[in-house]
Amino acid sequence: MSLSQKTYIVGIGAQKAGTSWLHHQLWHHPQVAMSGMKELHFFDSRHGAPEMRWDEETFRTRFAAAARNVVAQPELLRDPVFRADLDGLYFRMRTQDEPNMYRRYFRHLIHGSHRVFGEITPAYSTLPLEGFRAIRGFHPQVKVIYLLRDPVSRLWSAFRQLCRRREETPGLETFERYLDKAQPRARSDYGATLSKLETVFEPGEIWIGFYETLFRTESVDSLADFLGIDRWAAHFELQVNASPDRSEEIPEELRRLALRYTAASYRACVDRFADSIPEGWDRRGVDTAGRDEQGLAAQSLPTVWIDRYRRGLGPFGRPH
Repeated sequence: MSLSQKTYIVGIGAQKAGTSWLHHQLWHHPQVAMSGMKELHFFDSRHGAPEMRWDEETFRTRFAAAARNVVAQPELLRDPVFRADLDGLYFRMRTQDEPNMYRRYFRHLIHGSHRVFGEITPAYSTLPLEGFRAIRGFHPQVKVIYLLRDPVSRLWSAFRQLCRRREETPGLETFERYLDKAQPRARSDYGATLSKLETVFEPGEIWIGFYETLFRTESVDSLADFLGIDRWAAHFELQVNASPDRSEEIPEELRRLALRYTAASYRACVDRFADSIPEGWDRRGVDTAGRDEQGLAAQSLPTVWIDRYRRGLGPFGRPH
């Protein structure tokens, strides 16, 4: 089916900021043709870091794991979520070498009742400017979703997830090694991502949400209105890809290190969102950013955005 009358939506992160939950909600919405596999990595496999492009062995490993799951649980073949995920894995493999397959994949998904189609890949937040321009040029009608979370909490959650996968103990030494890598640094740089969004997209094409307030009716309603779909009764109690023990606090020594590491992100968000920042954010990061010289971070913003701040408006036309 033709995509011409539909709106393309793309979630760009942030990692560990509710994107898995949101993907699940949108996948079940009758007016949304969401990719079965949450992260297709189409744009970062072309414009991002080299490690974001999977090799043949990685795909073989993924398909072999799916086959083992089917052998152990044959009923999975009747599970629409499992089948959609497998379908997405196949198309991700094809789109790496056949760019037109990305468009064909969504043509395969949509039907008459769908108003929007798209995917969520948090790694897109790390794309260079040319990657964001490629997203904007993919389809005439594009809308971007960017979820933010307290920078320290997001960083700690992502680090703990990596430690679980590698069966490592989350301590100072492993944390310092983690912070020294390019991907964690890029995923933590909210300011860089926001600046690129502001450069490439119009304000009406961007929806910024906060993890701390995402699981509320008013937030989901706001997103539905932005996407042009009917409001829905979200399942706020559902946990998708949640940490096993979300109550584990970051040790104070690591918190101080993380606050220094993410200071620029706090400044970027205070400059843009001011009093809209949720209470759940680390007040030390927020308050320190607020005490910085007024207008320091805004100096790098396009004139149109600075003008909005002078008129007392947020970056997307909402009052602070």
